[in-house]
Amino acid sequence: MIDLRKISFAAKGSAEEQDWLNDWAKLGWNLRHVSGYVYSFKQQSFPVFIATRYLTTLPERTTDDNIIQDVALKTPQLFVQYAAVAKRAHASRKTAADDIVSGKIMAAARQRLLKAELLWALLGFLAIFSRMVYLNVSGFTAPSGMGILGSLMSSVPFLGGLLLWLVGLAGLISINHQIGQRDRQYRLLNNDFANAALTAKYVTLTSTAAQIDLTPVADLGRWQLLSVKAGNFHYRLQTLLTDDEIEQQVTAKLPTVQQVTVTKWLGFMYIPI
Repeated sequence: MIDLRKISFAAKGSAEEQDWLNDWAKLGWNLRHVSGYVYSFKQQSFPVFIATRYLTTLPERTTDDNIIQDVALKTPQLFVQYAAVAKRAHASRKTAADDIVSGKIMAAARQRLLKAELLWALLGFLAIFSRMVYLNVSGFTAPSGMGILGSLMSSVPFLGGLLLWLVGLAGLISINHQIGQRDRQYRLLNNDFANAALTAKYVTLTSTAAQIDLTPVADLGRWQLLSVKAGNFHYRLQTLLTDDEIEQQVTAKLPTVQQVTVTKWLGFMYIPI
């Protein structure tokens, strides 16, 4: 029996993770164990599909449960249960409540990665600074005239460590970007902007209507009406969406709006992007 290990950064118990596991099952790789972000599979001639669910407490198991593993999460505090099902269609579809929990798991993962990224960057700078102080105090400087910098650049161990640090930092930034995209998608899906780094954009909606009902676009972010002049409604919008996404969604959901302009704020003037 062949073992396969894969790394994934999907939110535990999410629809994305369940689909990913079942895509591997279709290829004959059945889930064997979950450890952090590392998934272990075993190859079999018949696929065993996976159903995941969130539990606040673990019920007593029976022989008919077909439970593969229970994974305990710290943030939020709950369990993710992985169970084997005969057919992929038997894997329960995710509900809106599941998406909310998945969003909280993804947000917590992003916070951990942000802290890891900052800590890794700080450790690197401290290591470089400490090495420079040591060379300065000890008087070990390169004869080339470049002083401490020359001594650092002429040290093979230092250059090797610097390269490893840069590769690690680049990896953390890349992973954090992926997690950030998924966190953004869940926040938009759940209309949850609490503790999110929202970008303030200034949006002008042109309409012949006396007023604009923003209910259809309330899930885009936090709207604040600033002024109305000659059919132009100026709003401050705190959102995770890009400028193009704002324009597309407002145009699709608000038929009374003839034009959408995303602007930058500069003093008392609206500057179109």
